[in-house]
Amino acid sequence: MRLPLVVEPELTSRYSELVRPQKALRGVLMSVDLVVTSEARYDERSRIPGTVEYVAHREGPDGAGGGGSARW
Repeated sequence: MRLPLVVEPELTSRYSELVRPQKALRGVLMSVDLVVTSEARYDERSRIPGTVEYVAHREGPDGAGGGGSARW
């Protein structure tokens, strides 16, 4: 399952950052879960097995297992 992950350099409000993609996805006839995180939190959590950030870092932006940085 693919889960959209939004990584921002600085994040003052996760809520306000969630509103922008939700508005863009309005009209899509399926529910979409979004994960919004700061770059610092992504770096920290990408080293913790079992987190979304860890999987994203290992699989890369296309989910094909390229690994490395998953900054998209």
